[in-house]
Amino acid sequence: MVQWRQNERDENRMDIEHKRDKFDAMREDAIERILSASTQLFSDYGYAATTIQMIADRAKVVPSGIYHYYAGKSELLKAVVDRLVFKVETLLTNSGITFLEKSEIIHFLDYCIQALKENMADVRLLTMLILQKDTPPDCSEKLLGIAQFVWKELPQFEMDEASRFECLRLIEDLFAAATLFAASRDEAIFDRQTAEIRVKFQEIFTRNTVSNELVDLQVEQPDS
Repeated sequence: MVQWRQNERDENRMDIEHKRDKFDAMREDAIERILSASTQLFSDYGYAATTIQMIADRAKVVPSGIYHYYAGKSELLKAVVDRLVFKVETLLTNSGITFLEKSEIIHFLDYCIQALKENMADVRLLTMLILQKDTPPDCSEKLLGIAQFVWKELPQFEMDEASRFECLRLIEDLFAAATLFAASRDEAIFDRQTAEIRVKFQEIFTRNTVSNELVDLQVEQPDS
């Protein structure tokens, strides 16, 4: 009798754990669908024009299901931006490129270009949030944090001022190409523009005025 009761308790505990695991999986799936739908809609239509109903329809949940996890649209945007920040930081820190030589900057550039192509929804979202005046201030600060993190992670080599200026212009050109691609979705134009940027970067980093010595980013990082 004692063994039977023990077996029954074990079965009940396993059943409770199974139900909890199933509930957690359903919760994670719902949150993922909500965040994915929000990212897509915010990037396609902007924060102001996107409604909770639109997100609910895209995520295949009822509006009250969204409010179960998020207090409102602004809190949902914060969650989307947090995920974007984490994604950018993960992509840059996991490139696997050590930069022992200046020639490896091209490998890093190729890595960044491919990452941009594979994450166009995020690029569109970033562009929308930067351009829109009604983006919540705390989200704008987090977007600024992305720029600061990118600057910190970019490898910078000792070089003459003219070459450094050209590099900065090429980085601007790369972001402009990504922004255009995000709006037009014309991959052929993006490939042509990035190929030209790559050739120019390669030419700069073969110059004798660009050394293999990395600059101390803690010293060179601009003030926020």
